[in-house]
Amino acid sequence: MKNIIPFEEFINESVEYLPYKKKNEGMFQAAYFGKKGSALRYRIKRFPDVNNGEPIYELHIDIHPDEQGKGLAVEMIKSFLYNEGGVGYFAHGRIINPQVYKVLDKIKLDSNWLVEDDEEYGITVQER
Repeated sequence: MKNIIPFEEFINESVEYLPYKKKNEGMFQAAYFGKKGSALRYRIKRFPDVNNGEPIYELHIDIHPDEQGKGLAVEMIKSFLYNEGGVGYFAHGRIINPQVYKVLDKIKLDSNWLVEDDEEYGITVQER
């Protein structure tokens, strides 16, 4: 009889997948993490020159001040994209906090995630 490996062992162990609650906020949807109100706000969009014109999640990070600097943004992005599937997108023109680039650089260090920077449009993030 063959040894069968449980599905759980295939899950990427480098991510602590965080639970979240979704909420409709008009033009955006939100995924709320934790009890302090940290959230990823997103909307599904299509751009002809991004992700081959396929849908992407345009992401906006909102971290409660008490939770900043603790790696929460990295885990939120990974957890959301892992659970929802698809490609996350940060438009260069919409990034107003330089810390976002540091967050994306940390995700780039994880070999299970692909972070690509198109200098003209923005940065995409997806699980490999």
